[in-house]
Amino acid sequence: MDVRPIDANLFAKSLEIEARSVGVSWVCDRHEAAAIRGAFKMAATNARQFPTLDYAPVRHGEWIEDELEYPEEVVFRYKCSECGRTELVKEPYCHCGAKMDGGK
Repeated sequence: MDVRPIDANLFAKSLEIEARSVGVSWVCDRHEAAAIRGAFKMAATNARQFPTLDYAPVRHGEWIEDELEYPEEVVFRYKCSECGRTELVKEPYCHCGAKMDGGK
């Protein structure tokens, strides 16, 4: 399961807006409307109490191949498209944190 960071405050606000519309745009009696409004308000309160995630958006990059010619051999090195660091081996991630998947 992928984690999808969301703005919990915005989510809670949308629940509160929906709660206010119960009984107006929803077809239900007043007892049902009160119960539904209460459920939306409780969900909004719970959403605000969820712990926040410490995350950074994924940066995508690619290894750019570079040849170094020496008298006896040719050596390939790879340069990160995000930070410019060079490596002798292509790794799935650069030291700068970029995921080396070609910018996908």
